[in-house]
This record gives sequence, structure tokens and C-alpha cells, in this order.
Amino acid sequence: MNATRHLMVNKTALHNETDSHLNTLFAEMQRLHSESQDLETSCEELEDEVGQEERQLQRIEFRFFSLLAGDDGEMSDGSSSGHDDSHINDLPDELLGISPDRPLEDWHPLFHQLTFAAASLRSAEEEVTTLQSISKLCEEKWIERSHGQKLAREMADFLVEYPTLVKTKKAELKQCRQEVDRLRAMCEERQAMAKHLPVRLDLALNIDADPEDIALPDNDTILQEYGAMPPQGSQRFYLNPIIYLPRRSRSPQKQQKRLRIVYQIAIPTK
Repeated sequence: MNATRHLMVNKTALHNETDSHLNTLFAEMQRLHSESQDLETSCEELEDEVGQEERQLQRIEFRFFSLLAGDDGEMSDGSSSGHDDSHINDLPDELLGISPDRPLEDWHPLFHQLTFAAASLRSAEEEVTTLQSISKLCEEKWIERSHGQKLAREMADFLVEYPTLVKTKKAELKQCRQEVDRLRAMCEERQAMAKHLPVRLDLALNIDADPEDIALPDNDTILQEYGAMPPQGSQRFYLNPIIYLPRRSRSPQKQQKRLRIVYQIAIPTK
């Protein structure tokens, strides 16, 4: 359009090109543009299906980690001790180091409800975003209708039903936010909030928080908190301080003195 608009306005610049040939080129351009829009529509539909599967997976993850944090009271029969290393390698990073005999942290039933409400809130936000994206694409198709292009029936029906759909989804989104705020207030009042929140749940509860605004401690603060042996604490083999002591003397007296120094470093006295 930017390349042909000035030619359509100023016909004296057409030179040897006729109006019919220009119209043919413009129609071909519109056809190709329409085909590209159809392909984008198909891509949006596939992305919508992927988003639905991701939301379902997210609900399962919330449920899984909620059950993982609580103790179901069942005793293991010892059959799980024969797992091979390949099964351990397939575990996600969140499960490594968690003892199977006891939960890492007991979650309150109210906090379980808060996790489900946070999952529903995120799903509602994604649904509203998807509706807005589809509406924008349909509006572009609607503009093409003025150039003789037909609008698909599904898109026309969607544009008619869009105000009602987006109003309903925004109402559900508002209700989910109110439910999350209510459950969060109850958890904070009864001190039922978990000490170690999953990253996704923390972001869902702190909607207005910007990750870039998180204040990180500076070097002075870190050194004040870890003031005891900071050079040794930053070394790889600091748990074995015997390798840092000189080994020039082999006399028994100095060897005993050396062992006492190692003992004092390894087991500091209060």
C-alpha cells in the first residue's frame, strides 16, 4: 500500500502503466495478503490450543506440588529403592534433594485453596489476552472487506459475540482476583502462608510486582552476614582446611601443632 498509494493519487506518475494493470496488481497483492492472514489465523488457533494444554498442565503442576508438600500418611514398602540412575536424572530440578520420608514443608488447607485460586487467576488472564488478540486479527480482516474481500463466517460471528465474551471473561477475571485476595488475607491473618513459595505462585500472588524492582543485597551486606572466614567460604575445598596449611616441617612437635590448628579451624569454638 505504501508503494502504490502515491501512484493512485497522482495518476500522472503512472507513465506507461495502465489503470487496469495497476488494479490487477493491487488485487493480486490483496489476495496474497488475505492468504497470509488466513495462515496467521491458523497459527493463532494452534497457539490457542497450545495455551489450553499449558493451562491444563499448570493446574496439574499446582496440584502435584501441593500434594508433594503434604504428607498423605502412607508408608513406603521399599519397592522404590530399586530405581536406576536414569529415573533420577529424569526428575525436575524442583524435586532433587527432597526427602521421600517427610514433606519439605506442611501447607495449610487454606494455602492449598490459594494455590488453586492462583492457577485459575492465571488461566483467566490468558483467556482475556487470547480474546483480545483474536479480536485485533478479526478487525484487520474487517477492514479488508471494504476492498471487496469476504470476511469468514466464523470471524464475523466472533466480532458479533466479542463484546459479550470479553465482558464475561473480565468478570470471571475480577472474581478470581477477589478470591485470591480474600484467601491471601486469610492465610496472612492465620499465618498459613508457606515460607518457600514456588516461583509461579509468587508471581501470581504479587501481580503488580516487577522482577526488576527486587532489591538485591550489596557486597558489604553479604560480607557482614558471612564475616567468618569469607576467603575460605568462597573456595571449593574450604571444608578440608588441612590442604591450605604449609607442609615444610615434618617434626612431631610441629605436626601436633599443625593438627591443633586444623582442629580449631574445622571445629570453631564459641
